[in-house]
Amino acid sequence: YCKEEESREAPPPTPGPTASPTAKKECTTTMNADIKCTVKDVNTGNPIFDNGVAVDCNDKDIVSKAGNCEVVMEYCYEASHEGTECLEVTEFVRVQDGEFEDLMDEFKASTIRQDAKVCDKRANPTAVCEEVTVNLCEECVDSKTTLDVIGMEGTAECPAEDSLAVKNCRECEIEVAIDCKTWDENNARFINDCSDGSQFSFVGVNECVEKIRLCYTVTNVGSTCATMDDLTTDGLTRTVTNGDLVATSDMSVDDAVICPNESVTKCEEQTVNSCSCMSVVVEIDAKNPADEGCDARATYGYCKEEESREAPPPTPGPTASPTAKKECTTTMNADIKC
Repeated sequence: YCKEEESREAPPPTPGPTASPTAKKECTTTMNADIKCTVKDVNTGNPIFDNGVAVDCNDKDIVSKAGNCEVVMEYCYEASHEGTECLEVTEFVRVQDGEFEDLMDEFKASTIRQDAKVCDKRANPTAVCEEVTVNLCEECVDSKTTLDVIGMEGTAECPAEDSLAVKNCRECEIEVAIDCKTWDENNARFINDCSDGSQFSFVGVNECVEKIRLCYTVTNVGSTCATMDDLTTDGLTRTVTNGDLVATSDMSVDDAVICPNESVTKCEEQTVNSCSCMSVVVEIDAKNPADEGCDARATYGYCKEEESREAPPPTPGPTASPTAKKECTTTMNADIKC
């Protein structure tokens, strides 16, 4: 066996009492931070209400409730605490989409005595507000805001934070319609609907060549502007099928952006055979301000029977009344030999 030498030594002296470190004081009340965003009228600056409640910035029907594409979004940053003793706020910071803004001076100025203190005896909560004007028909709102607050209870820090995401982007909604007119020789203009068979011009028997005008109207029926990018390649596509003819073409539209309740029309002239059936298909693609797509499709067609172009058949003369069928009285033979 082996006994360590130090085990024979006298035990070390018992350490004396040491001063205990000063414990960090804990906050005994609750500090609150809150972010609110509501909508105001761009002309009057008054809040917009719906059934007595202020319209929120994330409301999906702001444009119709405001009666305007352009509105003011008001962000309000609040600090409050649950307690009777006043707390002095020493930090009041807003960060929006990575942009840091120290609003401590604005918060201090908004308190009753400009001393940055909040409590039940004073304005509680106390808020600092900012306004942003946006056009919801032409742009999308997609932002995230955070608020960091520190209130002091003596030497104890009472932190609080809040965050708010606002995402308001309307889906684009479009419609497309097709109008077809035939050429009127007497008035020298396109005047009659192609679908009305009586309006085609008859040059002669079996003459079926017709001059027509096709117009395509795209209408924005939504609440945000629709952009038709690169129109000459994939904006407006139409396909005309007429007998053996199948013609597909991408058409250029003059206005690349149509906003709510606006329309844009593109026309073309075609020579078709109206004795054959004709169908027209038009497709349109567009995007909202966030590059989210929408599309519309319309079809049109007419069909005239060829015999409707021919002279009417002769009126048959009187026919003799039928007589009783006679019976054969002999035998007829047929024979094949190879």
